[in-house]
This record gives sequence, structure tokens and C-alpha cells, in this order.
Amino acid sequence: MSQRFYDTTLDKHSTFCKLDAIQSGHLCKVLRKSVGDRVEFTNGKGDLFSATISLAHPKKSEVSLSYLRSEDRTENQITIAMALPKSMDRFEWFIEKATEIGIARIIPLTSRFSERKNLNKERAERILDSAFKQSLRLYRPILDELTPVQTLFEKEEAWDQKFIGHCYPGDKTDLIAHCDSKKSKLMLIGPEGDFSEEEVSKALDLGYKEVSLGSSRLRTETAGLMALARMILKE
Repeated sequence: MSQRFYDTTLDKHSTFCKLDAIQSGHLCKVLRKSVGDRVEFTNGKGDLFSATISLAHPKKSEVSLSYLRSEDRTENQITIAMALPKSMDRFEWFIEKATEIGIARIIPLTSRFSERKNLNKERAERILDSAFKQSLRLYRPILDELTPVQTLFEKEEAWDQKFIGHCYPGDKTDLIAHCDSKKSKLMLIGPEGDFSEEEVSKALDLGYKEVSLGSSRLRTETAGLMALARMILKE
């Protein structure tokens, strides 16, 4: 099984890398690797390297690198903008699973009915890093700062397709029916108390399509993962 490490500073011409204390400890103490053993490195930007260990030390290991290949990004770049669940464990579970499945970007949201409005981003980034390396993907997802939904609306960033899920009556058909595999996508998922009617109305005014994720009532983090899976199926 490939063991993969991650360093954002690498490019195709990199031939050497120093590991920080956390990655060195994992290399030496957990994986029990020694000088001459090989692992893999990625920069999270699509490039993959073979790495031969030249110094095995639990706090400051070093490797020599050999460039292997690049991978192009898919056109079907998916962003989930999701209100934080009451339990951070559930949001962290979503980060882990969404990263493994292949999300491009996660935007943690607050909205009018949000019960949680704080995020330990440093911890969330560590969970994302671990899932990214475990999944053997070459593009690391982006995790945004905690963002009010109104701020997201005001930014008016460019996605080819924009969707919103909510529990109010409306003209909603299943998300998967609207997805185009050649277009980037944004999906909004509300908190346990749902988006407010005003927030839904604002999204529709901005061109978001209201969609269904099926007949079951889903928890926030389950809805996020369900939406991601539906959109991934249209790759």
C-alpha cells in the first residue's frame, strides 16, 4: 500500500524535501520507515513524486524526490457550502468523508438559524490533511474560513451551476437531474433549523436552483455528503 506525504512547496523540479516534526514522527514511529525506504509525496496541486528516505529522524527526516506524473483537474469541480451542525464531530466527519470522495472546496457557513457559529479551523485543516493523504488523491480540497451566508451571496463568485437545498415547499426535483458533468457546481446546505425563507429567496434571486435530495429528512452533514455523491455520479 502506498504511503503518501504532502508538501505544498513542491513543484515538478523539486529534488529534495525536509519533513516537519509531525510528518517525521509519522514516518519513523508509525510507519517505521528507515533510510533507503520509499514513500510518495504530493504537493496537493496535481503532482506526484517518488521519495527515497535519506535521513530518518523522528523530528527532522529528509527525502530525495523523483517526479512521477501530473494529473489534470476534472471539469466537475464541486463546492459544498454547508452550515455548521450543532456537533463539531459531525462537521469533522463530513470533512473527512467529503475529502475522501473527491470534493474540491468546503465553505463552512453560518446563517440566521445556525446554532453553532464558531470553527476550530486549525483542527479542521488537520483532519482534512489526514483524509487527503489517506485517499491518495492529488488535489487537496480548499477549506474556507467560516462565512456568513449573506457574505457568500455578496461575493457572487462564479460557479457554472448553483443549487440550494431547503425544507420549504417549492418546485424541487432531484439534484442529480440538473447536474452537468462538464460544469463546476456549488451546493448550499442549511443548518438543522434550515435556511430562513429570506435566505432561500435571496439565493433564488441570485440564480440558485432549488433541488431535492430525496424523500428522507437528512441531518446537515448527511445532506452535504448525499449532495456530493449525487454530483460526483455525474462526472
